[in-house]
Amino acid sequence: MQRFARRTATDEPVEADKTGANKGKKKQILFNDTVHNQVVDVDSNEEWYAFAWAVELVEMGLAKDFEYQPPTFDLSPKFVYVPYVFPGKKRPKEKFLFHPHVYTADFRITVFLDTEKAVDYFSRVFKIDEKSVRTDDETGKPVADIWLDVKGTWIRKGESFSINQKLVFEKHGIYINKFIPKEAFKRLGCPKLATQTPMGRASKVFGGYKFASTVWEEMV
Repeated sequence: MQRFARRTATDEPVEADKTGANKGKKKQILFNDTVHNQVVDVDSNEEWYAFAWAVELVEMGLAKDFEYQPPTFDLSPKFVYVPYVFPGKKRPKEKFLFHPHVYTADFRITVFLDTEKAVDYFSRVFKIDEKSVRTDDETGKPVADIWLDVKGTWIRKGESFSINQKLVFEKHGIYINKFIPKEAFKRLGCPKLATQTPMGRASKVFGGYKFASTVWEEMV
C-alpha cells in the first residue's frame, strides 16, 4: 500500500494557552504512529483511538498496513452555466455554478482474511464485499481494504456522510464504514492505549471493555 503522511508534526501535545493568544484555535491531538515512525496530528479523540487500534492490528499480524487520510475520491466535477440573454445580444462567458465534490475517508486498513477466525472477527462490524478481496502480492494471503469514516457517538445535524457513502460506492465500488469507537470496540475490543486519553491521562472512556488482543485470543 502506498503510504501518505499528511499533517505530520513532531512537537509535544499543545497545552491550553492561558494568555488567550490561541483562543479559538484547534488543540493539537498527536498520535505516535510506531508502524510508520511518525507523529501525526489527528482531527479528534475518536480518530486517536481508531489510530491506536489500527496500529495494534498490524502488531498482532491481523493487518498488513493502514493509511490515515488516504487519497481523496472525486465524486462530482465542477459545474458552470452560460446565462441566457435575449437573441442578438453577445453570448456571455460561462459562470460558476457548483464546486467539485470530493470526499476523503479517515482510514484505509488492509486486513488479512487468511483464516475463518479473521473473517469472523472483522465481519462483526464491517461489511466486506467478496469483490473487494484480493490476493496480496507479497504474502500470497487474501486481503481486503476496510475504509473507515470515524465518528463520535454524537453526530451533528445535517451530517453529509450517508450521501458521500452512497456516492463513493456508486462511482468507485468502495464501501465506507461508519466507525464509532465506543460502539465498534464493544465487539472488536479496544486497543491497550484506550486506558489513557490522547493527552496521556488515565481514562475510563472504555472502562469495562476487553482489549482487542483478548477478544482475538478468546475466539475459537
